[in-house]
Amino acid sequence: MKRTGPVSLLVLAVIGLAAGIMLDTGLAAAGRPVFVPPITLAVALALIGAVLVALARPVRKAVKARTLNAIDPFYAIRVLVLAKASSLAGSLIGGFGIGVIVYLLSRSVVAAGGAVLLSAASVVGGAALVTGALIAERMCSLPPGDEHGDGDSNAEKDAARRAGREREEDGRNDRRAGDPQDRSDSWSGRVGRDDPFGPRR
Repeated sequence: MKRTGPVSLLVLAVIGLAAGIMLDTGLAAAGRPVFVPPITLAVALALIGAVLVALARPVRKAVKARTLNAIDPFYAIRVLVLAKASSLAGSLIGGFGIGVIVYLLSRSVVAAGGAVLLSAASVVGGAALVTGALIAERMCSLPPGDEHGDGDSNAEKDAARRAGREREEDGRNDRRAGDPQDRSDSWSGRVGRDDPFGPRR
């Protein structure tokens, strides 16, 4: 699985920015209050980022201690996928908060300072989630050129090759064990047909 790149994060942030502007513009045009992200959203995003790092710590410790067998690979994959999804979601939410700020500051009537601060808090929370998710994703990834990881992979490949060679050798031995009988049968048939002193049919 490829690591989350900055391009995908930037694209989602731009999409979130456009969505924030369009949502508040539509609400204002309909005569409804504009949407302002609550402070609980920012707190939740930051907590999720911290939880992701905590979940990735056992995997990171196993990588450093070179005891990958002590970690369930499915656990590491789940944390990795969750971190990747969280980084994308955090980028989208952060961009949405920026879009709300842009809309509030672009209005002819000066928006309340609390609304701008709440939107800024959602941006900070989204950034915290992206940061924690990227850290967790890096902690769950085996570094390239890692000797232990390469050794494990090579060991598995060698074991597979040995097993394949053993199966091939067993098949050859079975064929060799059957060859003398086949050769003797064919030889006796040839003797019976070609030997002038042999039995005739």
